[in-house]
Amino acid sequence: MSDEATLKKQIYRARKNAADNLRGVGYGVINTEGGPFDLIGIRDMDARFVRVVVSRKAVDSYVAACRKQGTPPNCYREIWLCKGGKDFEIISIN
Repeated sequence: MSDEATLKKQIYRARKNAADNLRGVGYGVINTEGGPFDLIGIRDMDARFVRVVVSRKAVDSYVAACRKQGTPPNCYREIWLCKGGKDFEIISIN
């Protein structure tokens, strides 16, 4: 399998695991296509806009892109860095 195919598979799994984690704590999840966020988790009056990454190298560029994106005042913007399996380091963006 090529490096690109391996990376795509890792990203797909990481996004699925992130969505499962959000659902596990009561969020409804919307998978987005394109844009700076991969997932939007919605629960009551709470929303989480999530970008899932599999490499620490990518974090800084995604933080900048996510900061530029306007979001409602009652939401969180986050980068979820996959640490393996269903474990993530969550980086809040202010």
